[in-house]
Amino acid sequence: KELGVVAILFSIEFLDVIVYTVSKAAMKKGMNDFVFVMYSNAFATCLLLPITFFFYRKRPLPPLTYFIVAQLFINGFLR
Repeated sequence: KELGVVAILFSIEFLDVIVYTVSKAAMKKGMNDFVFVMYSNAFATCLLLPITFFFYRKRPLPPLTYFIVAQLFINGFLR
């Protein structure tokens, strides 16, 4: 079990180095910061959205009450 945890930590650090290297190379060639952030967020969405559907497909959705909608509206309005 400890070897699996170490392998996961190592792979996360390896992926972090890859992302840092790619982002540094893209910025050095003249890519705009906002464009890079948009591409990275789009890539993360395309990767994480199917994973959430796979892992949470058997759980029922929590009820969406008026209180939650009001909290979301107020939070969005204040920001």
